[in-house]
Amino acid sequence: MIKPYWLIGLALVAAACSSGEVSPRGEGRVEITAGIDTPTKALTPGFDAPYGIFACLHEDVPHDFLPFKPATYNARVHGGNVNYTVSLADGALDENNSPHFVLTSRPDVNEGADLYAYSPWMQEAWQSGPTAIPFTAGQDVMYAVQNAPAYVPGASPDRKNTNLNPALDTPPLKATFYFRHMMARLVFCFRLVNEPTSYEVTTIRVTDQNPAGGTAKLIASGTYNAIEGTFNPGLEEAQSCDFNVPNTERLISSSTTERTMSLLLVPTSISTDDELSFTFIMADGDKFPPFVLKKEQVRHADDTYGFRAGYTYTFHFTLDNYVYFNGFSIDENWEPAGTDLLPEEI
Repeated sequence: MIKPYWLIGLALVAAACSSGEVSPRGEGRVEITAGIDTPTKALTPGFDAPYGIFACLHEDVPHDFLPFKPATYNARVHGGNVNYTVSLADGALDENNSPHFVLTSRPDVNEGADLYAYSPWMQEAWQSGPTAIPFTAGQDVMYAVQNAPAYVPGASPDRKNTNLNPALDTPPLKATFYFRHMMARLVFCFRLVNEPTSYEVTTIRVTDQNPAGGTAKLIASGTYNAIEGTFNPGLEEAQSCDFNVPNTERLISSSTTERTMSLLLVPTSISTDDELSFTFIMADGDKFPPFVLKKEQVRHADDTYGFRAGYTYTFHFTLDNYVYFNGFSIDENWEPAGTDLLPEEI
């Protein structure tokens, strides 16, 4: 097994100290502040979903994104623990947890590290780097706004996370990641007209009903650029996608309390009525009549139509022997939910 580079660096420092030699090399813990950024710039501090950090060799004009050290290139942070990259072949992680993210200096002590973060962590990103991270439909894809070269840091503790040097900088090193959602979130709320009837919805099927004529794009998979916060060309389009409903969200059984179900879509414009439909499939295979989206239901204040990144679109229904649509709302803020990131500082 290849020893993580951060451990090698620590061993070198220890050897220098025990012999009485003075070494300019060093290692430094990076104090990380993380949060969720929203379209309205409101900040929700921290989270506990797994996210990745690329420590890249500093570039005045970011372009190559080469590893500062292999161990900290696509390291994973989750629940306050850090797992470093241990395999140079496929980017697999060391199973041992570390309570801190640590940078170890390079042989040329004048070289610093630029830190870039994204979520959710993907092992495959070791091969692609931060500009082509793979994703599949339904993932809560996020990038840190500090990643962008044009980002201007705000008030403390905000910073751009560039040129951190464990050999020359005054400790502790500091970094800030404000994550921004790249997907649009759709929330469907159901309640019964009469009890004790109940329905168990296991799957939501989204269908592009007019792939040739409309502007709606239903994306199944692809890659995204976590530096710019954009999806890359060549995304795989689909005519339909099935989204699994978690067990805790499946049962519709109350006339007073709504049952909510959600899914995440790659943002898309909507040009006409009836481009997308949503079919709710139950455990026994029965289906509700499809909910067919109308253009007006995704109209924004600037008279554009569609699903936007970081927005929540909520649709309300009541169930009797039929499904009744009771209205909708568009929210610029993505309030934390089961799939979202929650407070954390390491």
